[in-house]
Amino acid sequence: MNYAKHILLLVLFTLCFSAYSQKVNISPNLYLEKLTEHVYVHTSLTKLAEWGKFPSNGLIYINGSKAWLLDTPMDDSLTIKLIDHLEQEMQLKIIGFIPNHFHDDCTAGMDILKEHNIPSYCFYKTSKLHTEEPYCNFVFHSDTTFLLDDSPIQTFYPGEAHSPDNIVCYLPNEKVLFGGCMVKSADSKTLGNLSDANLENWPQAINNVIDKYPNLKSVIPGHGKIGETNLLQHTLDLLRK
Repeated sequence: MNYAKHILLLVLFTLCFSAYSQKVNISPNLYLEKLTEHVYVHTSLTKLAEWGKFPSNGLIYINGSKAWLLDTPMDDSLTIKLIDHLEQEMQLKIIGFIPNHFHDDCTAGMDILKEHNIPSYCFYKTSKLHTEEPYCNFVFHSDTTFLLDDSPIQTFYPGEAHSPDNIVCYLPNEKVLFGGCMVKSADSKTLGNLSDANLENWPQAINNVIDKYPNLKSVIPGHGKIGETNLLQHTLDLLRK
């Protein structure tokens, strides 16, 4: 009898864990992954001639029926699918958007956000680097804390790295850092796109993030699998090569 109870508990635990960690497929090229009770990572798959098909990450921070969106997918169609899923399936109102930097893997869906009346908040360097004007609804010039009701979203500019304007966003209630493309996934063998990179300052920018956020639980890179603080050290290791 005890053996049967043990097996039953094991099965129930496995089912519960699977349900918690299961990815939600929105389309063949777009899925969500639940990281905490309030945090989802959205991942879109895009095919480019230079890189092939690769995943790009963004973040959704939820409190009740409201949400903030960090980064869009890399094309309009996937951005439409993501917003439709959040608004219709999850019954969320997206009250704000922050891009990590000016590249398309963060900002390609901006026109769709405007059509849905989702306000965008950009670091001033990001706004200046983008070719379209006006680019964002609101521009901030220094590290700023935004609120999702009583849940803060802290922006931090650590200095030039992957791009001149890359910021990170930290969720102190969750101990989650959205590092974006300045942070490389554990399976990355290269630093990726270096067209706008500052290789000389990039190590200092990573060390600034390490010093500012010493107690992280999760770190989300711009591309690839979610990790912990090991991703920051891995990025430094790649920079030393």
